[in-house]
Amino acid sequence: MEEPFRRTPIGFDTQDHTLDIVVQPDLTWAWRDENEFRNHVREGFFTEGLAEAVREEGIRVLDEISSGVHPCLAGWTEWSPEKSWKPPVVSEQWATAPVMFWDRRSWAYGVAD
Repeated sequence: MEEPFRRTPIGFDTQDHTLDIVVQPDLTWAWRDENEFRNHVREGFFTEGLAEAVREEGIRVLDEISSGVHPCLAGWTEWSPEKSWKPPVVSEQWATAPVMFWDRRSWAYGVAD
């Protein structure tokens, strides 16, 4: 779970929302990083509203996965990267490029614009 991706002059920005779902080939699943997610809320890094929305989105995705209709399921157990693929090169400007903020960051993180 993460913020929507935003294009920047050198690529994309996003922010991970910590809570993850691990899905096995038989479609059994488990939440991952729940303690860290709760700590981020308790410590004020995420708002309660964001935490609720992240978990609701996770449940929505799990409903699609359990029903076998989520688009990520198409061929995922057989997928592997092409042998010719190389790791991407990180731009030399990564530390100086302007951050592209999410328009809902105040709601999500409780900080002023």
